[in-house]
Amino acid sequence: MITLPQRESTTSSGLFDTFDVANDGTAIAYMAAKSPIGVDIFVRSQDQVAPVNIATSDNFPGIGMPTLSPDGKWLAYGDSSQVGLVKRPVLGGPGTTYAKTSRLSSE
Repeated sequence: MITLPQRESTTSSGLFDTFDVANDGTAIAYMAAKSPIGVDIFVRSQDQVAPVNIATSDNFPGIGMPTLSPDGKWLAYGDSSQVGLVKRPVLGGPGTTYAKTSRLSSE
């Protein structure tokens, strides 16, 4: 069980996944709502006390569908501002848009 810090609240969507667990169980990625709007994606490893903010958006659902790589070292997520899928290292660093789409929407 993971207790989120007071500033975070989980978010859910019937349209897409809002969390993922690494295949080896050593890390989780999850979306958390920001007040008044927006969303963050965090990754928390078993050996960390605090989660790492990997991505942030000031609109909902500007980012979503967090997916960890099998080894837990990379996070992929949909980003409507990049109009595609972004891949970022969990330990920090710039993201790379590796799949462009014509648009990301809930339609």
